[in-house]
Amino acid sequence: MKENVTFTAKNGSLVMIAICLIAIGVFVGAITGCVKIIGGRVLLYSLMIPSLVYLCCLLVYSINMLKAKITIGPDGIMLEGAIDRTKRNFNPFRSDYLKSNLVVDITWHDILHIGYSHPYSPLPLIVGVKIETKEQQRYEMNLSMFSTGVVKEINKYRDKYDI
Repeated sequence: MKENVTFTAKNGSLVMIAICLIAIGVFVGAITGCVKIIGGRVLLYSLMIPSLVYLCCLLVYSINMLKAKITIGPDGIMLEGAIDRTKRNFNPFRSDYLKSNLVVDITWHDILHIGYSHPYSPLPLIVGVKIETKEQQRYEMNLSMFSTGVVKEINKYRDKYDI
């Protein structure tokens, strides 16, 4: 625990980019096939377009996560690509859901609380970290494309500094 450890999301992002490109290809092929036989497949066609839009947004998000990093060290934690949740407004059209250039460097003594977000599933998965500072600033970082060792490393310092 004497040196900084850096985690990147490159491997997870590359896997998601490949999955998105394959799925987009399949959906585009299916949609063009449905256009030729539009008579009985209107419902299928209307479900494929929103799925294609979702996959395109996921592709953009995965491309932007290529540069995401988490650096954990004895002085603090640095999040590159975090989302600022200090203002509690929900706007689904904000661009930081897809792209965030925010770099946050927080010392361990400035952190009030570290929590993890879980998906709505029965599996014990951690998909994100939520950090609240003593100045009431809130930051979130998606961990789904990072190595699982990032949670273990954060918990070492969380236990050490009793956060």
